[in-house]
Amino acid sequence: MENKIFIDGNSLSLSDVEKVSFKRVSVEPSPKAVEKVRKTRNYIEKILQGPEVVYGLNTGFGSLSDKKINKEDLQTLQENLVRSHCAGIGKSLDLPIVRALILLRANVLCKGLSGVRPSIIDALCHLLNLRLHPVIYEQGSVGASGDLAPLAQLALCLMGEGRVKVSF
Repeated sequence: MENKIFIDGNSLSLSDVEKVSFKRVSVEPSPKAVEKVRKTRNYIEKILQGPEVVYGLNTGFGSLSDKKINKEDLQTLQENLVRSHCAGIGKSLDLPIVRALILLRANVLCKGLSGVRPSIIDALCHLLNLRLHPVIYEQGSVGASGDLAPLAQLALCLMGEGRVKVSF
């Protein structure tokens, strides 16, 4: 059996998801994926340094979508956005489902299209490899795609908040 699966945003198989979710195989982003992610992040950093107003990067949301946010307030804005979407109730998802959720999110981020820092993908892989699992609730998602609440609960963990379960 493989000891590690390399994710790149394109080649993850159902068999790989099963290995990570149930057999706890380790995960790491491929070097090519890290380079794509880094390249996109550098582009985002350039935008953030300039005068351009870009929705979701340096603006408010909803009725404030055209209001540029000061650089020193951007982190607080993003943190509060995550906290505001952490609405969930009911039973927490089973660990294999949480592991699959983390893996799938890390894999899609490896496509290099989101603008995240490579450290975010590393942190997601570390959660899997260290068997740390955010508590993510079954009910309470919002948004058209229905994944904002579970992903916010995952992001909250990366911010050092929320709850995690450790499995051995």
